[in-house]
Amino acid sequence: MKVDDLFNYFKAEKNTKDLLDIPKDIYKKIAKYLSRFEGIEESKDINYLLMQREKELILDIAERLIDLRVEKAERLGEKNEQILKLTDEEKYIFDALIKKEKRRRIVLEALKKGREKELEK
Repeated sequence: MKVDDLFNYFKAEKNTKDLLDIPKDIYKKIAKYLSRFEGIEESKDINYLLMQREKELILDIAERLIDLRVEKAERLGEKNEQILKLTDEEKYIFDALIKKEKRRRIVLEALKKGREKELEK
């Protein structure tokens, strides 16, 4: 996964309020691509420095893409069919956020109704 390809996905995603269809294996492809950087000996060589910069850019764009898509999913809500467009990795993050929000509501409701026993769980 090259920087340009990833940036194009990010740019397209940023320019719409809907979740776009992106490859379901995009993050696996990124990890596979970045695996080629592992085990390379650190040096001051220009090629090494360029590879490190490429890795940093890819990681930054990937992080922004994940954050953007999960934030969109949160705004759309868990019942929206667009949630099906999330990758497995994004869904993993989104599901945890939904669980957190449900737990938060339970605690606040127990507080509101003075249900001390529910708060002991």
